[in-house]
Amino acid sequence: MKATCTKAKGDREIAISLTCMRQKKEMREHQCSEEGYMLSVRRMIEPEIVFGQIKKIGDFEDS
Repeated sequence: MKATCTKAKGDREIAISLTCMRQKKEMREHQCSEEGYMLSVRRMIEPEIVFGQIKKIGDFEDS
């Protein structure tokens, strides 16, 4: 049945890194914490300030 369902030749093997899965879980938990949330909000705000200053100094406003 495989030949009628797929064009792949040979058997494929999927490898899952348990270390990677553990690290992803830890990062998700950290991001969901209050400290992680505050850091992500800060990361969102900081670039906007810089881009606003560049726009003002360079006078790149659409006219």
